[in-house]
Amino acid sequence: MKKGIKGWMTLLAMAACALCACDDGDIHTTYTVTQEGRTAKLTGAFTGIDDWLSGYSVVLAGLDDTRNYTTIQKSLTSTLDTGRDTTVVLSGISEETLTVELCVVNRLRQLVLSLASVDVADFADDDTITLNVGSIDVGLYACLQEAVFTPDCSQCHGGSNYAAAGLDLTEGNSHDNLVGVASTRVEGAYRVLPGDSAASVLHQVVYPGNAAGLSHDHSTYIPSAHGEKASGRVLTLIDNWIQEGAAE
Repeated sequence: MKKGIKGWMTLLAMAACALCACDDGDIHTTYTVTQEGRTAKLTGAFTGIDDWLSGYSVVLAGLDDTRNYTTIQKSLTSTLDTGRDTTVVLSGISEETLTVELCVVNRLRQLVLSLASVDVADFADDDTITLNVGSIDVGLYACLQEAVFTPDCSQCHGGSNYAAAGLDLTEGNSHDNLVGVASTRVEGAYRVLPGDSAASVLHQVVYPGNAAGLSHDHSTYIPSAHGEKASGRVLTLIDNWIQEGAAE
Protein backbone atom coordinates (compact mmCIF):
# COMPACT_ATOMS: atom_id res chain seq x y z
CA MET A 1 0.00 0.00 0.00
CA LYS A 2 2.84 2.38 0.93
CA LYS A 3 4.50 1.59 -2.40
CA GLY A 4 1.30 2.55 -4.24
CA ILE A 5 0.99 5.88 -2.37
CA LYS A 6 4.66 6.61 -2.99
CA GLY A 7 4.21 5.98 -6.71
CA TRP A 8 1.26 8.37 -6.97
CA MET A 9 3.19 11.05 -5.07
CA THR A 10 6.07 10.69 -7.54
CA LEU A 11 3.73 11.15 -10.52
CA LEU A 12 2.15 14.24 -8.92
CA ALA A 13 5.57 15.74 -8.33
CA MET A 14 6.57 15.20 -11.94
CA ALA A 15 3.35 16.84 -13.14
CA ALA A 16 3.95 19.82 -10.88
CA CYS A 17 7.45 20.25 -12.28
CA ALA A 18 6.05 20.18 -15.78
CA LEU A 19 3.52 22.91 -14.94
CA CYS A 20 6.22 25.05 -13.35
CA ALA A 21 8.33 24.69 -16.45
CA CYS A 22 5.43 25.98 -18.55
CA ASP A 23 5.26 29.09 -16.39
CA ASP A 24 8.97 29.80 -16.79
CA GLY A 25 8.55 30.95 -20.44
CA ASP A 26 7.47 29.98 -23.94
CA ILE A 27 8.05 26.45 -25.09
CA HIS A 28 9.01 26.24 -28.76
CA THR A 29 7.94 23.05 -30.49
CA THR A 30 9.30 22.14 -33.90
CA TYR A 31 7.31 19.85 -36.17
CA THR A 32 9.42 18.25 -38.85
CA VAL A 33 7.71 16.60 -41.79
CA THR A 34 10.03 14.50 -43.86
CA GLN A 35 9.38 13.50 -47.45
CA GLU A 36 11.62 11.26 -49.48
CA GLY A 37 13.31 12.67 -52.54
CA ARG A 38 14.88 15.94 -53.56
CA THR A 39 13.48 19.46 -53.71
CA ALA A 40 12.79 21.68 -56.72
CA LYS A 41 12.53 25.45 -56.51
CA LEU A 42 10.87 27.60 -59.20
CA THR A 43 11.39 31.37 -59.14
CA GLY A 44 9.80 33.98 -61.36
CA ALA A 45 7.29 36.80 -61.72
CA PHE A 46 4.07 35.30 -63.11
CA THR A 47 1.13 36.93 -64.87
CA GLY A 48 -1.96 35.52 -66.58
CA ILE A 49 -2.40 32.55 -64.24
CA ASP A 50 -6.15 33.24 -63.92
CA ASP A 51 -6.74 33.11 -67.70
CA TRP A 52 -6.97 29.32 -67.91
CA LEU A 53 -9.95 27.19 -68.83
CA SER A 54 -11.42 24.63 -66.46
CA GLY A 55 -9.58 21.31 -66.63
CA TYR A 56 -6.10 22.77 -67.11
CA SER A 57 -3.44 23.78 -64.60
CA VAL A 58 -0.07 25.50 -64.77
CA VAL A 59 2.24 23.49 -62.52
CA LEU A 60 5.79 22.93 -61.37
CA ALA A 61 6.26 19.23 -62.06
CA GLY A 62 8.64 16.34 -62.35
CA LEU A 63 8.52 14.07 -65.40
CA ASP A 64 10.15 10.75 -66.20
CA ASP A 65 11.52 9.58 -69.56
CA THR A 66 8.03 8.90 -70.96
CA ARG A 67 7.03 12.59 -70.63
CA ASN A 68 3.43 11.52 -70.38
CA TYR A 69 2.06 11.89 -66.85
CA THR A 70 3.74 14.02 -64.19
CA THR A 71 5.45 12.00 -61.46
CA ILE A 72 4.80 14.82 -58.99
CA GLN A 73 3.42 18.32 -59.35
CA LYS A 74 2.45 21.52 -57.54
CA SER A 75 -0.07 23.91 -59.03
CA LEU A 76 0.51 27.62 -59.46
CA THR A 77 -2.70 29.30 -58.37
CA SER A 78 -4.49 32.59 -58.98
CA THR A 79 -3.50 33.60 -55.43
CA LEU A 80 0.03 34.29 -56.64
CA ASP A 81 1.20 37.87 -56.14
CA THR A 82 0.84 38.75 -59.82
CA GLY A 83 3.90 40.24 -61.44
CA ARG A 84 6.06 40.03 -58.32
CA ASP A 85 8.96 37.68 -57.71
CA THR A 86 7.60 34.42 -56.36
CA THR A 87 9.15 31.14 -55.26
CA VAL A 88 7.34 27.80 -55.59
CA VAL A 89 8.87 24.80 -53.80
CA LEU A 90 8.15 21.20 -54.73
CA SER A 91 9.39 18.40 -52.45
CA GLY A 92 9.61 14.68 -53.06
CA ILE A 93 11.41 14.58 -56.42
CA SER A 94 12.03 10.86 -56.99
CA GLU A 95 14.94 9.15 -58.71
CA GLU A 96 12.77 8.33 -61.73
CA THR A 97 12.27 12.05 -62.42
CA LEU A 98 14.50 13.21 -65.30
CA THR A 99 13.26 16.76 -65.80
CA VAL A 100 11.66 19.45 -63.66
CA GLU A 101 9.37 21.68 -65.68
CA LEU A 102 7.03 24.62 -65.60
CA CYS A 103 4.24 23.18 -67.71
CA VAL A 104 0.55 22.91 -68.46
CA VAL A 105 -1.27 19.69 -67.56
CA ASN A 106 -4.84 18.50 -68.00
CA ARG A 107 -7.11 17.12 -65.29
CA LEU A 108 -5.49 13.67 -65.69
CA ARG A 109 -2.03 15.13 -64.92
CA GLN A 110 -0.95 14.55 -68.51
CA LEU A 111 1.61 16.90 -70.01
CA VAL A 112 0.07 19.31 -72.52
CA LEU A 113 2.64 22.11 -72.96
CA SER A 114 6.13 22.60 -71.56
CA LEU A 115 7.06 26.22 -70.84
CA ALA A 116 10.49 25.80 -69.21
CA SER A 117 12.58 22.79 -68.23
CA VAL A 118 15.80 21.73 -66.50
CA ASP A 119 17.52 18.35 -66.43
CA VAL A 120 17.74 16.80 -62.98
CA ALA A 121 21.15 15.36 -63.92
CA ASP A 122 22.56 18.88 -64.08
CA PHE A 123 22.02 19.16 -60.32
CA ALA A 124 23.61 15.84 -59.33
CA ASP A 125 25.71 17.51 -56.63
CA ASP A 126 22.95 19.74 -55.27
CA ASP A 127 20.12 19.01 -52.88
CA THR A 128 17.89 21.54 -54.63
CA ILE A 129 16.99 21.67 -58.33
CA THR A 130 16.45 25.28 -59.39
CA LEU A 131 14.46 26.71 -62.28
CA ASN A 132 14.44 30.49 -62.78
CA VAL A 133 12.03 31.72 -65.48
CA GLY A 134 12.24 35.48 -64.91
CA SER A 135 9.13 37.45 -65.84
CA ILE A 136 6.69 35.20 -67.68
CA ASP A 137 3.09 35.36 -68.89
CA VAL A 138 1.49 31.97 -68.18
CA GLY A 139 -1.94 32.89 -69.55
CA LEU A 140 -3.62 30.55 -72.02
CA TYR A 141 -2.95 32.46 -75.22
CA ALA A 142 0.57 33.41 -74.16
CA CYS A 143 1.32 29.71 -73.62
CA LEU A 144 -0.10 28.79 -77.03
CA GLN A 145 2.13 31.44 -78.56
CA GLU A 146 5.25 30.40 -76.66
CA ALA A 147 4.84 26.64 -76.98
CA VAL A 148 3.00 26.23 -80.31
CA PHE A 149 2.82 29.20 -82.67
CA THR A 150 6.39 30.44 -82.19
CA PRO A 151 8.28 27.12 -82.40
CA ASP A 152 5.91 25.19 -84.68
CA CYS A 153 4.41 27.77 -87.04
CA SER A 154 6.23 31.10 -87.19
CA GLN A 155 9.14 29.86 -89.29
CA CYS A 156 6.81 29.94 -92.31
CA HIS A 157 4.27 32.39 -90.94
CA GLY A 158 6.01 35.64 -90.12
CA GLY A 159 9.57 34.55 -89.42
CA SER A 160 12.40 35.62 -91.73
CA ASN A 161 10.24 38.48 -93.04
CA TYR A 162 7.91 36.04 -94.80
CA ALA A 163 4.30 35.17 -93.93
CA ALA A 164 2.82 32.31 -95.93
CA ALA A 165 -0.77 33.02 -97.03
CA GLY A 166 -0.38 36.45 -95.46
CA LEU A 167 -0.68 34.86 -92.01
CA ASP A 168 1.73 36.23 -89.39
CA LEU A 169 1.93 33.96 -86.34
CA THR A 170 4.78 35.73 -84.59
CA GLU A 171 4.39 37.03 -81.05
CA GLY A 172 2.33 40.20 -80.91
CA ASN A 173 0.78 39.59 -84.33
CA SER A 174 -0.78 36.13 -84.27
CA HIS A 175 -4.08 36.89 -82.55
CA ASP A 176 -4.94 39.78 -84.86
CA ASN A 177 -4.07 37.58 -87.86
CA LEU A 178 -6.14 34.61 -86.69
CA VAL A 179 -9.29 35.49 -84.80
CA GLY A 180 -12.24 36.63 -86.88
CA VAL A 181 -10.07 36.93 -90.01
CA ALA A 182 -11.28 35.50 -93.30
CA SER A 183 -9.10 32.75 -94.76
CA THR A 184 -7.22 33.57 -97.97
CA ARG A 185 -7.13 29.87 -98.87
CA VAL A 186 -10.54 28.47 -97.88
CA GLU A 187 -13.44 30.35 -99.40
CA GLY A 188 -16.14 31.50 -97.00
CA ALA A 189 -14.23 30.36 -93.90
CA TYR A 190 -12.45 32.10 -91.05
CA ARG A 191 -8.99 31.26 -89.81
CA VAL A 192 -10.44 31.16 -86.28
CA LEU A 193 -14.18 31.48 -85.74
CA PRO A 194 -14.72 32.06 -81.99
CA GLY A 195 -17.11 29.52 -80.52
CA ASP A 196 -16.82 27.08 -83.43
CA SER A 197 -13.58 25.12 -83.60
CA ALA A 198 -14.79 22.68 -86.28
CA ALA A 199 -15.54 25.53 -88.69
CA SER A 200 -12.18 27.22 -88.04
CA VAL A 201 -9.47 26.72 -90.67
CA LEU A 202 -6.85 26.49 -87.90
CA HIS A 203 -8.58 23.37 -86.58
CA GLN A 204 -8.94 21.92 -90.07
CA VAL A 205 -5.27 22.29 -91.00
CA VAL A 206 -3.58 21.12 -87.79
CA TYR A 207 -5.62 17.96 -87.32
CA PRO A 208 -4.61 14.89 -89.33
CA GLY A 209 -6.61 14.61 -92.53
CA ASN A 210 -6.19 18.18 -93.82
CA ALA A 211 -9.93 18.87 -93.87
CA ALA A 212 -9.27 22.32 -95.32
CA GLY A 213 -7.82 20.73 -98.45
CA LEU A 214 -4.66 22.81 -98.51
CA SER A 215 -1.74 21.78 -100.68
CA HIS A 216 0.54 21.51 -97.65
CA ASP A 217 -0.13 19.14 -94.73
CA HIS A 218 0.29 21.16 -91.52
CA SER A 219 -0.57 18.31 -89.14
CA THR A 220 3.01 16.99 -89.08
CA TYR A 221 4.42 20.03 -87.28
CA ILE A 222 2.76 19.80 -83.88
CA PRO A 223 3.85 16.18 -83.16
CA SER A 224 7.43 17.08 -84.10
CA ALA A 225 7.60 19.72 -81.39
CA HIS A 226 5.64 18.05 -78.61
CA GLY A 227 5.87 14.31 -79.21
CA GLU A 228 3.20 11.91 -80.33
CA LYS A 229 1.67 11.48 -76.88
CA ALA A 230 1.22 15.19 -76.22
CA SER A 231 0.27 16.29 -79.73
CA GLY A 232 -3.38 15.26 -79.42
CA ARG A 233 -3.65 17.18 -76.15
CA VAL A 234 -2.24 20.29 -77.81
CA LEU A 235 -4.88 20.04 -80.53
CA THR A 236 -7.60 19.58 -77.93
CA LEU A 237 -6.35 22.67 -76.10
CA ILE A 238 -6.50 24.71 -79.32
CA ASP A 239 -10.06 23.52 -79.91
CA ASN A 240 -11.08 24.35 -76.34
CA TRP A 241 -9.56 27.82 -76.66
CA ILE A 242 -11.58 28.45 -79.85
CA GLN A 243 -14.80 27.05 -78.37
CA GLU A 244 -14.49 29.33 -75.33
CA GLY A 245 -14.16 32.48 -77.44
CA ALA A 246 -10.52 32.52 -78.60
CA ALA A 247 -9.51 35.29 -76.18
CA GLU A 248 -6.02 36.79 -76.23
